[in-house]
Amino acid sequence: MSLPVRRVDIPALLPSSTELLNRFQDDDSSLGELAELIQLDPALTSKLLRMANSAFFGMGGRVSSIEEAMTVVGLTNTRGFVLADVLMGQFKKDPWSQMNLKEFWTTSLCMACTCSVLALRTALPPEPVLLTVPGTPDEQVLAPAKDFPQRPAVSPNVAFSVGLLHRIGVLVLSASLGDTYRELLKERLPNEELVQQERTLFDTDHAKVGSELLRYWNLPPSIVDSVSMQYQVKDELSPNLMVEILRCGHDLSEGVRKERALEFDALQGLHTGLFTINHDNFDKTVRMIKSKYKDMLHMVQGDAT
Repeated sequence: MSLPVRRVDIPALLPSSTELLNRFQDDDSSLGELAELIQLDPALTSKLLRMANSAFFGMGGRVSSIEEAMTVVGLTNTRGFVLADVLMGQFKKDPWSQMNLKEFWTTSLCMACTCSVLALRTALPPEPVLLTVPGTPDEQVLAPAKDFPQRPAVSPNVAFSVGLLHRIGVLVLSASLGDTYRELLKERLPNEELVQQERTLFDTDHAKVGSELLRYWNLPPSIVDSVSMQYQVKDELSPNLMVEILRCGHDLSEGVRKERALEFDALQGLHTGLFTINHDNFDKTVRMIKSKYKDMLHMVQGDAT
């Protein structure tokens, strides 16, 4: 017999926060446009300036504007910091005070960094160029130049967001079910086992509940659907790249966060193909994830100050 999941009041995102989240995932948003949005939030402005002037970045108090701060911190890091700051601010008080929120968010942050790096590995080669050979009516297919920039099939910014949000439903279920659910979390089950227990005990799971929250927050369908589908039966003939990034992220991020040794052979064959990961580049990929996670952790936790 499943236990009923009672309603719980989840804070609605302010319109300015919704705008921030959506614009910071748009790869075409300029630094100036994003700086204008950040300046509408005095608290966020203060945090970003303080971080840019911290010993971690070595600027010694010389950064005085948001655009300068974003340049020092880096646009990619700024995107991640803003997203994490907005989301963490939603869940600081009761009914979440009984949860280990620091562990929850560091786990989610590591997943976000992992997904972002994996998204970079979905880079598609540019289309071949069709040229007419002088003096003949024939067209010749030429391979693109090797230094032509490749385009990721999945935006690393969107992937970071999905990774950070992939277990947001855990917070909703914790607030709704209280100690009953938190006792289940203490078992530290692997994600898929946790989902099975949630479905058995509560007739729902954190992916479904989380996607409903993200839909309520008016986040893009690509994010909502990826969170919703992450534990569904996979389609190896026509895989959803963002969902597979999440699934591969499950295999990698926990090892990165806990500093366990990771083995290439532990990856699923589907993922090694989708993300062009092989024995030669596996260690480099893991190092990229670790480096990005370390930097983001410094910024979000304030260790840089």
